[in-house]
Amino acid sequence: MTAPNPITGEDEPYFPERSRARRMLAGSVVIVVMNPLSLQRPPRAWALGRG
Repeated sequence: MTAPNPITGEDEPYFPERSRARRMLAGSVVIVVMNPLSLQRPPRAWALGRG
């Protein structure tokens, strides 16, 4: 979906408010879930250089 830019008059991508809220919520959930996974301690074998 596109909408004209009021300054330049060119068509630009546009997301309706409801769609934008869903996308932001989904992105935030992914970040919240992935963050603890990246902070977990790696297996001991990795720390010893054997993995």
